[in-house]
Amino acid sequence: ATAGLYVMNHASHLLLLIIVNPFAYFIWSYRLTTIPLDTAWGVALLFLGVDLVYYWSHRAAHEIRWMCANHVVHHTAEKISLPVGLRVGCTELLSGIWLIYVPLYLLGFNPAAATGMLALNKVYMIWLHTDFVGRLGPLEWVLNTPSHHCLHHASNSEYLDRNYGGILIIWDRLFGTFVREKPQTETAYGLVHPIGSLNPIKIAFHEMGRLGA
Repeated sequence: ATAGLYVMNHASHLLLLIIVNPFAYFIWSYRLTTIPLDTAWGVALLFLGVDLVYYWSHRAAHEIRWMCANHVVHHTAEKISLPVGLRVGCTELLSGIWLIYVPLYLLGFNPAAATGMLALNKVYMIWLHTDFVGRLGPLEWVLNTPSHHCLHHASNSEYLDRNYGGILIIWDRLFGTFVREKPQTETAYGLVHPIGSLNPIKIAFHEMGRLGA
């Protein structure tokens, strides 16, 4: 199922870029300023800005049902493993979640640079989908790590809708969505109400279908 979902996502993502890029540059033409990306501080601001907006887009994908219909695909895996990082939905364009990145363009970040930084963010997150890596000491305070992100995929009630961060976990700590692992709790993965199918088409569109029910 993951392979099929990956192919569908790539096809839909190409369409997303074709449609959204002109819109992003139109918004950028009305920017308040231009952030220079040939400076260390400009790149640092881009990194922090993209990571912060990713946090809010990820949180919206859990709290706004229309957006959740696309993101829920990523949470259908009942075992955590690296390929789960590639198990993503194909209705991102319809979800409108890309609109959450508009403030970055208005603030003066080049859309292509923001897209590139977001891609690096998502590449980093692939390795978070494993429970074979233990806690990483002081890094756990700042970075999103496998121990943090695996809890994000848990269906235990105490872990639901937590740890939304991309590369940094500081946003969860700041905005009250951070949770740490409870040693006495066995972590269960997947949806609270499993789909019960390996058909990638059904997995990709089941929540969209429920929206109209």
